[in-house]
Amino acid sequence: MRTNRTSKAFQILAGTIFLIALIISSCQLPGVSEITGITPTPITPSPTPRICPDANLENLDSFKLTPTFIVILFDSNSTNGATLEYLNEQGTSDVMDFVAVVLPKVLGAGSQYSIFSLGFRSYEAAKLDRYTSKITKAPEIVATPVPHSTLTPVPTPTLSDAVLQHQEAKNQYNATVTAQYATATQLAFEDHCQMAVYDSMHKATATQWSVTQQAEAMEIATQVEIARINRENNSAVIETPFASNNVYEGLSHVTIDFENQCKNYERCILLIFDDLTDWRGETPDYLDVNLEGVEVISVLPQCEDIIQPSCKSIQDKWTPLFESYGIKSIEYHNGERLEEFLLNHLGGR
Repeated sequence: MRTNRTSKAFQILAGTIFLIALIISSCQLPGVSEITGITPTPITPSPTPRICPDANLENLDSFKLTPTFIVILFDSNSTNGATLEYLNEQGTSDVMDFVAVVLPKVLGAGSQYSIFSLGFRSYEAAKLDRYTSKITKAPEIVATPVPHSTLTPVPTPTLSDAVLQHQEAKNQYNATVTAQYATATQLAFEDHCQMAVYDSMHKATATQWSVTQQAEAMEIATQVEIARINRENNSAVIETPFASNNVYEGLSHVTIDFENQCKNYERCILLIFDDLTDWRGETPDYLDVNLEGVEVISVLPQCEDIIQPSCKSIQDKWTPLFESYGIKSIEYHNGERLEEFLLNHLGGR
């Protein structure tokens, strides 16, 4: 009888020890079972395909036509061998060569330009060329949709030695990752839907519009070159320039175009290539100069450094004069990195 009782007690003790060991192993205590990190609970995507709603792109930035009117006033001898630098760090001392390269990049559909040469008394003789875009309205398209930004990864929590805190950190991490996964999935779905709408409704039109703009740029470049060739071929019948240092007459000529055309454009810009030397100290009374609302960019090719004293004195003289003509702004620059400066200031196509 005693033997049976002893045997049962031993069995109960052995079962208790086994149960305790099982519980300890299942808890994975640090030092007992190594913890190397936390793995988020895997998420299985829904097998049901999602269908895009009747999405629209009204919340995206629509393409807008920004008509610009640029008037160029130049003295062909102003560079005197100085270089007007292109983006590729090459350059030219021919103003018209430079204009033929840069103008198509800063002017686009819906814009206009005029080119005047300094040295002439009459408007007709000074006027070298004018070009007006035949396009007056942009097509109904929007900009290509831009995907949402990638979400910031959820940082892995610091593991705790305590079993309960370790499990809580794991649960919280898994919950956060699951929520972020759902957000990322929704954003990706929205990106997909926007691109689907864009591809079906706007992509073909946008492609055609890009071709139209490229054709416009080529036409501008061709027009400038033709104007230059015509001027050279007809030089014998054109009025002989009476002086190159007659900036005020040039400004009175461009005034006629600005007063008649500027109201039709969002930006009006006067681009001057000249050292701004004039034998008169102030605007002659018989000349009308009005540059109300015009942005002026004055390129001083002979200035090796735009802030050197000789060039600074030119700016000190002309800035108050330009302001008296009602300009919107004035910028001075030399030939160094000139194309880059103009693209940044005027905006490339």
